[in-house]
Amino acid sequence: MIHVQWVGTRSWAVLLVASALAGCGGGGGGNDRPSGPGQDPPPAPVGQLRFSANTLTIDEAAGTLTVTVERTGGSNGAVTVSMSTANGSATVGQDYDAFSSTVNFANGDATPKTITLRVLDDELDEPNETFAVALSNPTGGATLADAGQLTVTITDDDEVPVATTLGIGYQVKKLAFTWASAVGATFYRLMEKTPANPDFVQRGANIPATGTTARLQIPVHLFNWPPGSAATQYRLDVCNAAGCAASNIVSPESAGSALTTGYLKSLDTADQQFLGWSTAVSGDGKTVALGAFLADEGAGAVYIYSAPAPGTAPLTEPALLRQPVKLSPPVEGGAGFGSSVALSANGDFLFVGAMFESTEAIESGAVFVYRRIDGVWTLDATIKASDPGERDNFGE
Repeated sequence: MIHVQWVGTRSWAVLLVASALAGCGGGGGGNDRPSGPGQDPPPAPVGQLRFSANTLTIDEAAGTLTVTVERTGGSNGAVTVSMSTANGSATVGQDYDAFSSTVNFANGDATPKTITLRVLDDELDEPNETFAVALSNPTGGATLADAGQLTVTITDDDEVPVATTLGIGYQVKKLAFTWASAVGATFYRLMEKTPANPDFVQRGANIPATGTTARLQIPVHLFNWPPGSAATQYRLDVCNAAGCAASNIVSPESAGSALTTGYLKSLDTADQQFLGWSTAVSGDGKTVALGAFLADEGAGAVYIYSAPAPGTAPLTEPALLRQPVKLSPPVEGGAGFGSSVALSANGDFLFVGAMFESTEAIESGAVFVYRRIDGVWTLDATIKASDPGERDNFGE
């Protein structure tokens, strides 16, 4: 500002010149915006958006989880940011509810915003799982302070189940195990320790939580039956995702019960067939042949019982298939077929005596050799005496 005072015409002119020179700023650019008092202030910062934490942990039984979004470094103007969830190892709808929405901050508002997410207790025993929460698409000039990522870990709330009590019994060529259902179990494991192996190892596949029995097929004549510490031992592991609890240990006491529990009967219940007149068991205990030398009006027959092929749950399979294969004499005059039977160690070769076979001479006898290939029995050879005579009963 220039103060003007009347001092006559000449002074007025001088003052006008001075004013003009002052307006030129002494060569500094008379159109520049003045500095100092009276200048407009720079615009206030809008701020940045972020999660208050990049990781959170929640127990699945808690039900809800609070996520906080912060506005830092300014609050000028209204801003928004999108927030959404995405699967990690956790699954939407099974472990948590999906969320997708917009977080709003008004002009001048820097108060942190809290959002509630829902986690689900799925009652499944499983390891800890994660899902992601992300910020994106900020508006109003705001930016993200970091990557805008939050990882949520859901911890499983299940505990190791309580051990159950294992019992042992016997069926034909099988050990029979029983137990009561255990609270918190999702599966069971039958464990075995033999004198040759100091550690317990699992037998068969996992048993579902609904199971309360298991059957273990054994070759009775080869099984390790000694008493005391040298006996084979069994226990049941009760398991879920948190771990396993071991049951008591049981050991088979004798072969007697296993040998005498149960029986095999002929499919044909006619009188005087003499099923079991001759018997044979393969070395591996998986094939049994029973002769009925007077079946079919004296022609004779042999019934072959075999163990089922290994499956996905061998502990629940029967020791022998209930429907046997029936073999009849391959030739006329094969009377007494099944008067004797014998099996190879692996059960794939069967020798059948027919002591009344009479194709060479009356009741001279014969032996028929069968071979099993892919479960099918076929005649492989016929053996007769080199000098057959009447009533020699070869193959008796």
